[in-house]
Amino acid sequence: MRYAMMMSFLILIGSVQGLAAEVQRPIVYPKNGQTMEKQSLDAGACRSWAMQQTGMDPAYLEGQLSVAGSQTAPKEMPIARGAIRGVAAGAALGGINKSMDDGAGKGATMGVTAGAMRGLAQRRDNARAAQVQQSQQQVQQIQNQYSTYNRAFSACMTGKGYSVS
Repeated sequence: MRYAMMMSFLILIGSVQGLAAEVQRPIVYPKNGQTMEKQSLDAGACRSWAMQQTGMDPAYLEGQLSVAGSQTAPKEMPIARGAIRGVAAGAALGGINKSMDDGAGKGATMGVTAGAMRGLAQRRDNARAAQVQQSQQQVQQIQNQYSTYNRAFSACMTGKGYSVS
């Protein structure tokens, strides 16, 4: 039960983070009557200037954001989960249905095996949770870098007579 709740929480966080992995680009309006051609030239110049000022390439950051965002959702392995539960249930039933001497030994052996498998699964789940957290931190860092680039681009476009939001 606790495992199911933890996985549901991690999947929810991963899907929310995946949505948050998108970046918001500035919206530019030509408030001084600039033509589309002039706006395109100015935007190109401002992109270059913003890259020089910040040392960040937005295309590279978008690629990194896509990779990091795709790693935030843990992968579920329902077959392994079912096998573990099946072994545990089989061990319990085997211990009940067999004679006291024979069934108890086999039940204990099966119980140890099931416990070890559950422990390995829990360790794997903890490692996945740590990986998800690390990916989320990486996404946040990339978003911050992209925000810095966007501020520089916006400053340049504003200086060239555009309204930027």
